[in-house]
Amino acid sequence: MRAPPSSGGNGSGRLQLCVEPWNAASAQTAESVGFQREGLLRSWQLVGEERRDMVLYSMLGTDLPSLRPVGRGAGPA
Repeated sequence: MRAPPSSGGNGSGRLQLCVEPWNAASAQTAESVGFQREGLLRSWQLVGEERRDMVLYSMLGTDLPSLRPVGRGAGPA
């Protein structure tokens, strides 16, 4: 996963995630936590001696829901 520099202190950062196209479980997990599929990067990454396609997902700071602390020590809601 890559976290490119934020474009400012306003929560508008961007996370990127690359998943191999055959990896349905990772794709489903990425989407379930809020990543959005952007497209296929053809021959993007060298794995061993072979170049592989990757599916690019991203999440922007503006995509994140307002999160509330949960669990022990979270304090009053």
